[in-house]
Amino acid sequence: MYTLKGRTAVIAGATGHVGAGAVRMLTAAGMNVVMVTHNMADAGRLIAEVEDNPGTCIALSNEDGDGAVYGEVYRRFSSVDVIIPNQGAAARRQDLSDITEEELDGKLHHQITGSFTMVQKAIPYLKKSRAGRVILVSGTGAENGLLEEGLLECAARGGVISMTRYLARELAVQGITVNCIARGGMENDHAPEGEDELDNRTLVPRIPVRRNGTPEEFGAVVCYLASEEAGFMTGQVLRLNGGLFMG
Repeated sequence: MYTLKGRTAVIAGATGHVGAGAVRMLTAAGMNVVMVTHNMADAGRLIAEVEDNPGTCIALSNEDGDGAVYGEVYRRFSSVDVIIPNQGAAARRQDLSDITEEELDGKLHHQITGSFTMVQKAIPYLKKSRAGRVILVSGTGAENGLLEEGLLECAARGGVISMTRYLARELAVQGITVNCIARGGMENDHAPEGEDELDNRTLVPRIPVRRNGTPEEFGAVVCYLASEEAGFMTGQVLRLNGGLFMG
């Protein structure tokens, strides 16, 4: 059994499908979970769903910046042990000629700059933890150029993987591990309705296990990486894709 009880995790993108899976699994293991979100309606429903779990779950907005979030989390729970920047959902592929510089800048800012800022502001708190953990989130396309995920997604998620390896080396001496979950072929948050949404069900014939991944499977990997027992694993990219890409 992993040591998670009493530890505190801060997660962005928690109200999405896989993010919610992480919240459910972490609170079931006794962790305090703080969702950083502007979507308080969905956050409220998730909080109600896990209210009987051993761990506590709350939601905070980062409109005053990530630093203010961590200060409030530390005030309430006396620790910040794990951060999970889970920004961005996969979009459908666009033709290269249709991609604008503004779209590329926006994607890079959301997934790379957003993740970096969340990590940077957390470091003073993670250094106080007995087992500080950073869990970044990337995608299959970042490693194998999965066409269905498109250039924007592949480029941004590739930057997250590079950042994982650099941060792991930089922060290891401070007792902070940094790892990444490269997910692919996971269940969609909802049935895709627009042309800009990637329907992961279309990937099933190419996934060796012949199904999409579940939020709970994502949450299970998060639980291990968040645990005190995961202290000898850092700088790693864990591929959660049912064999869609094996390296």
